[in-house]
Amino acid sequence: MSFSNFLFKVSEVFSSIIHEATDIVTQADLDNANAHAHSLAVGLGIGVVLFLIAGLVIGYFVSMKIMKRQLKKNPPISKDTIRMIYQQVGRKPSESQINEIYNRAVKQK
Repeated sequence: MSFSNFLFKVSEVFSSIIHEATDIVTQADLDNANAHAHSLAVGLGIGVVLFLIAGLVIGYFVSMKIMKRQLKKNPPISKDTIRMIYQQVGRKPSESQINEIYNRAVKQK
C-alpha cells in the first residue's frame, strides 16, 4: 500500500466520520426543534383555553353588575304601571296601596 493510498483511505474515513457526525447533529437538532415546537403548541393551546375561561367568568360578572344597575335605575314595574293595571280592571287604588305593591315588587328582586 502506497502512501497516497493510505492518505486516501484516511481521508475517506475522516469524511465518513464527519458526515455521520453531521447527520447525528442534524437529527438531534431536528428532534430538539420538534420538541420545542410541540411544547410551544401545547403551551399556546393551554393559554388560549385559560384566557377563554377567564373571559367567560369576567364577562359573566360584568354583565350581572350592569344588569343589576339597569334594573335599579329602571325597575320593570313602576308606580304608574301599577295605577294603569288597577285602572284596567276598573279600580281606583289609594296611594298607600300603590306604595305597598311597589315596595313588595322592589323587595322581591
